[in-house]
Amino acid sequence: MKELNFDIEVKKIKINGYVFDILKSDIDVLERADNLLQRYEKELTDVTSDTEEGRKKITKAILEARDYIDVMLGEGALHKMANGKPVGLVQAIDIMKEVAAAVVRTYQEDLDEEYALDGDKPKESPKAKPKATRPAAKKAK
Repeated sequence: MKELNFDIEVKKIKINGYVFDILKSDIDVLERADNLLQRYEKELTDVTSDTEEGRKKITKAILEARDYIDVMLGEGALHKMANGKPVGLVQAIDIMKEVAAAVVRTYQEDLDEEYALDGDKPKESPKAKPKATRPAAKKAK
């Protein structure tokens, strides 16, 4: 029976002096952050805290942005980044957007390295090289 073993590296990111494990893939981050940002663009246009409905929408958006940062980087990540200071709606959304972009860039660096996405021909991956090569066959005389 064949057995495969993969060494899956957990990506890390440093924000405001704190190092966080990246807990989501780049695709997960792109999809979820994009969906949230599109929804915020529709729902939060012209919303003010002058009405009960407006306050509820603002509170919900802040909590969602905070929760998604915590999903990406671990429980309490936004609280740590903010050094325990309160974070408002615009700042929470901006932080979520910047963190999502940084997470995607972290994965992109691997793609660039592995597949030479900078326009050069693909590099040989040390991960893909066989450990031993078979000697060349000798020609019969």
